[in-house]
This record gives sequence, structure tokens and C-alpha cells, in this order.
Amino acid sequence: ASWSPKTESVGSLGCGALAMDPFDADTLYLGLGDPHLTGYLGLGTAPGLGVLKTTDGGTHWSGPVLLGASTNIRSLLVNIFNNDIVMAGTDKGLFRSTDEGASYQSVSLDGVEQPVWSLAWAGGPNFALSSKPPSGLAGGVKGRIYYSTDQGATWTQATGYADDLGRITLAAGAQHILYALAERDDSAEIYKSTDSGQTWTSLNIATKEYTNHEESVDKILGNQGDYNQMVIVHPTNPNTAYFGGQRRLIKTTNGGASFSLVSSDNPDSALFDYVHADIHCAAFTDNGSLLVGTDGGIFKST
Repeated sequence: ASWSPKTESVGSLGCGALAMDPFDADTLYLGLGDPHLTGYLGLGTAPGLGVLKTTDGGTHWSGPVLLGASTNIRSLLVNIFNNDIVMAGTDKGLFRSTDEGASYQSVSLDGVEQPVWSLAWAGGPNFALSSKPPSGLAGGVKGRIYYSTDQGATWTQATGYADDLGRITLAAGAQHILYALAERDDSAEIYKSTDSGQTWTSLNIATKEYTNHEESVDKILGNQGDYNQMVIVHPTNPNTAYFGGQRRLIKTTNGGASFSLVSSDNPDSALFDYVHADIHCAAFTDNGSLLVGTDGGIFKST
């Protein structure tokens, strides 16, 4: 209902990720840097260095802990069972801390530096991540999914997804179920995993239209698949998940068998509630409300 600034003095207004300690809501980790490499010299409109930490809800912040040569952090995740472990996905690969963010070490993904876009806890010691290797890497610029069964110490490439994807965004629900929204040329694809991200199955959204709107589901990302992606799974019901793109916020309540449109980017729409275009993030509150972050602000559904 109301918001107050917490980072006016941290030195960079460019922020790419925020994560809360599951054991202490006053402990937050903030990853600096604009994830989208536009602007001067391709560094992003607001590059930043490192991860900041607060233990008093954002009133005071630590100095930045640098993560190699990274200038933007796209994702942060605190281990839900062991908050000593914090993982960060950056433009220079994956970094992992085992001392509550005091220091971070680079973690290999097939022995090459791969920008990491998203991280997800997949139950127990299992985690999943998505990466998009830089140009010039053998195999080309293709989105990849990896899984870990040892708290993020080592990673193996998953199977079942196409080899021509771009950026991929992951989200996990209960019962080891995950969803992935992926850029695929000028369209999109959605995948689902039921084994903590080790294998994936396409939900074939190119063959589906919304149940309440005549449009193919694979148009969700518009022509900005590398810029606007969001996936979130209901915290207790893994069959319910939301996906966001350039102009669409959509929902499944049956595990991806069908999808419905739940918003419009047209504020004058008579059919759907308005949510601004360019959807990037979302979160559920303790009382079940859904918050959606867009280029036009935060929108709330109760």
C-alpha cells in the first residue's frame, strides 16, 4: 500500500536482484547493476559492482562484496535450509558464498564463463539455473538450463529442452516442479520439469490459444524476449503459475495444459484489468496477494 526508499545512498541506482534470508526477513542481499547491457559501451544504463547486505531491513547497508569482474547481477538466492549459502547469477557467471555473503567463489558451468539469468530452489539440496552463453562460445549463443544436487557446489546440464533458445527464466513450486519461459526466435516456449530441473518437457504453447482470448500463447514475449520475462509459481499449488512478457500477464491453473490471459496493457480495456507493459518480476505476499513489477510500476492482485 505504501513504499519508502531504502537505497538512496548505496552508490548505484542500478539494481538487478534482491533476495531475502528465509530465516530473517530483515536480512536482504542486493545485487547491483542493470542486467540489460544497453547504454554507454554496452555496460547497461546503470552498471554496478557487487552485492550489498543489510541486517536491519534496509536501513543500513554493507559495502559491496565484488564478484569477479561482473558489472551486473541478474539473480540472487539464499538457501532455504542453510542460509550460509548464497548464490548469485551475474554477467560473468555463477558465484556462491558459504559464509552468509562475506565472500563469494566462482562456480564452473561446463568449464566456460556463462552469464546466468535465473536461479531456483528445486527442493532439498536441488537447485536449477538458466544461462545464456556469450557470442563466440562453441555451440553458439543458446540458452541453457543446469541443475545441482549438492547445494549448488557443482552443476550438470539438463535435458529435454530445445537447442535454439535464447534467454530463459526459471521458477520453482512445490513437489519438485519447475517452469521455464524461454525466448525462441520471435516467439516463446514454456517448459516444465517434475524432477527438480533435471529433465524438461515442452508445453507446446505454439499450438495453444488463451482460453479467454484469441491469440497464440507463444506471442507472450512480443519482440522483446531478451528484455521482459517473468515466471512465478503459486507457493502451495504447483499447478498454478503466472508468466509475464512484453504485453501479456497469463496464468495456468492446470499445470500448463491451458492458459488464460489475466491482464491488458491497455488501461481502457473493458475485458481485463490493466497491468503496464514490460513485465520483469513478481512475488507473493504472506496473505496470498500477487505483486507484479513492470516498467510502469508495481501492480497488485488480491
